[in-house]
Amino acid sequence: MLIVGSDDGVYRVTGLDEPDPDVTRGSETGRVRRGRDFEGLAGVFAATETGLYHSDDGDTSNLDVPRENVYALGANPDGDRLSAGTRWQTRTAHRRSKASS
Repeated sequence: MLIVGSDDGVYRVTGLDEPDPDVTRGSETGRVRRGRDFEGLAGVFAATETGLYHSDDGDTSNLDVPRENVYALGANPDGDRLSAGTRWQTRTAHRRSKASS
């Protein structure tokens, strides 16, 4: 089995040795920014624009981090702590004033 992260989500690919592998879409995660596995933690993790996801059997589950837009992943060597890097996104509206003549 192969887990693939793409611009539109996470996919599971089975039957890689077959002429026509089976591709199944997992959760609708949006763009996958990082995919990682870590020594000491089972499965793979995906940092996506809709959150942090985990898969250890091909099914993808959302780990419900406090913010969407996860950009980075990390874990300590013992496998008892997983970190998700997020960015605080602010949007500022700028008004353009008309110059008086």
